[in-house]
Formats: sequence, C-alpha cells, structure tokens
Amino acid sequence: MSKELQKEQNLLTENQYQRIQVVDVLRGFALFGILLIHSLQKFLNHTTMGLLELGPKNKFVKSSVEFLVEDKFFIIFSLLFGWSFYVMYQSAVRKQIPFIRLYIWRLIILLAIGTFHTLFFDSDILQVYAVIGLILIFCRDFTSRNMLALSILLFLGSIPCIIFREEIWGAIISMKNLGIPLPNKLGYYIFTGRLFTTSSMFVLGLYAGKINLFSNISAKQNLLKKVVIFSCCIFLITLTVLTIGKFTIDLPGHSADKILQVICFALQNISLSCLYVSALTLLYYQTKLVKSLSWLIPLGRIGLTAYLMQSIFFQLYYNLYDGMEMGLPGAMAITLLFFFGQIFFANIWLSRFRFGPVEWVWRSLTSLVAPPK
Repeated sequence: MSKELQKEQNLLTENQYQRIQVVDVLRGFALFGILLIHSLQKFLNHTTMGLLELGPKNKFVKSSVEFLVEDKFFIIFSLLFGWSFYVMYQSAVRKQIPFIRLYIWRLIILLAIGTFHTLFFDSDILQVYAVIGLILIFCRDFTSRNMLALSILLFLGSIPCIIFREEIWGAIISMKNLGIPLPNKLGYYIFTGRLFTTSSMFVLGLYAGKINLFSNISAKQNLLKKVVIFSCCIFLITLTVLTIGKFTIDLPGHSADKILQVICFALQNISLSCLYVSALTLLYYQTKLVKSLSWLIPLGRIGLTAYLMQSIFFQLYYNLYDGMEMGLPGAMAITLLFFFGQIFFANIWLSRFRFGPVEWVWRSLTSLVAPPK
C-alpha cells in the first residue's frame, strides 16, 4: 500500500473517531436533560411532597427545568438516532451488506427492549423509536435538500396536531370504542404532535449525516455559526411574543392567540434544541474546551444502557423511598449525583469492554453472533 493511500485512510479513521466523539458528547448531554425532566415528572407525580402545593423555591426549580429542558433533549436524542442510521447505512453500502433486512431486525430487537422497559417505566421512548425508525428506510437515498424539506414539513405537521388535540383525542377514543386496537402511546404521540416532531428529527439527523455535519467540522463551522445565530433569533422572538402576550397554559378553542401560542412553543423548542447542538459542537472543537466536554463521551458511548439505568434510579428513589422527602431542590441534587455516578460507571465499564452491556446484547442479537467484548 502506498504511503499516500495509507495517509488518506489514517485521516479517514481519525475523522471518524473525532466525529464519534462529538456525537457521544451530544448524546451524553441529551441523556442528562432526559434524566432531569423525568426526575422532575417523577417528583411531581409520585412523591408525597410533589403532590402538595409547591413553594416558591420549588416552583422556580420546576419552571427552570421545564423551560430549558422539557422536549428539547428528546429532540436532540431523536436527531442523533437519525444520524446513527445514516452512519450504519453508509457502512453497509461500503461493505456491500444487505442493509434493510438487518435494520428492520435491529428495530424489532429495540422494540422488544422497549417493551421490557415499559414493565417498570411507562414513559419509554424505545418502542416509539423502533416504530418511527421505519421512516428512515424510505428516505435514505433522498438528496440532502429533499431531506431537509421533508424534515421541515414533518415538523410543521406537529402544529395542527396540538391545535386540534381535543378533536384528535376524541377521534382516538371513538376508534377504540369501535374496537380498533390503537396503542395508548401511539395515540398520545399523535395528539401531542410528537409523532411528527420525532419523525422530523430522525430525518434531520439523516440530513446531518448526509452533509457530514459532525465529521467535517472545519468545513461546516460557518453553517454551525449561522445555526447558532438563527436559533438565537427565533428563540428570542418567540420568548418575546410569549412574554408580551401573557398567554395562559391552555387557551380555549382555536383562537388566533391559541394558534400563535402553539407555533411559538414549537419554534421555541426546536430553536433551543438546535442552539444546544450547534453551540456544543462548536465548543467541543475549540482546543481549550475539548477536555471540559470529553467527560461526557463515555456516557454517550453506552447511551442505551445509561437510558435504561435511569429507570432503575427512578424506581428506587421515587417509588420505593418517596424521594427521601427532600423537596424538589434536594431531589434534583440527588439526580445530579446519580448522573455523575453514571459517568463513573461508564468510565469503569469501558476500561474493560468495548460496548455497554445493553449495547452488546443489542449488537449480538442483531448479528446473531456475539461481537467482541
């Protein structure tokens, strides 16, 4: 092999490693947000103190977590799922491996893992990912422009679902009364618009892979900076409109105020999510900040395991020990300790094994041959 060819292959390997690193940072960051919002919801719905009226301090913590975290980190997690699909698909194309059958089997296994997960955590997203993930098969060979257009259209499709959620919910109830088997989770994802939002982010992640967003940062810095600026502008505009309008949480009917509120909340969520992703990606590739973000990489590498571990924490801390009656700030502090404990576990585990425990099972069942530990 010539030295020139060897250098090219080494460069590709290095770029792939860097790309995986920044994606793992983003995945670890998303897991942190998902942990926070689920912990908040568990406190409010499953503890003695959470069911009581919240004091000023608790209300501040609740509002802060909901404003900065709720929905935003699920959006990031969904985007990364779409990106991972593109990486797997391109790898299969290069190796000339039949991909569709393998991918569908992979989704079936994910569905089985999610079904098991629902036995002790009813807010599982793995089942939803396994079903919605099928959409990626049909748009895997789209041009980057068409991927972006489809992602935008799917996102816009979530807005009418929220505006007409009562009518949609009524239709779902009617279908169930007629004996049509419609899973509760699917119905929930339809009338909340999350079915379209999640699909949109899957396709946007596919688009990110198509344009090599995370593997060629030097060439994409200007794009990422534009995303930061554009996202900030959208976020500030929607925040201003919602603040000046002083909208209530649930406006009646389909008034102009209601429609404006729904549009602003939707744009606020997506803009803040894009701001998080683009800003964190740019920061990671600043030499002085690499080490300050690299501690998220091990957790991102065992993302599926870490996600399932969160449910064990919720069961023990909230369901068995009633949140130790610490109040919301105390519960959030314990949640942070658990998160850092997950990072410590990830470092120890990956010092001995290549994959997280659940990732290893998933890969083994996918190929029906156990990969090296």
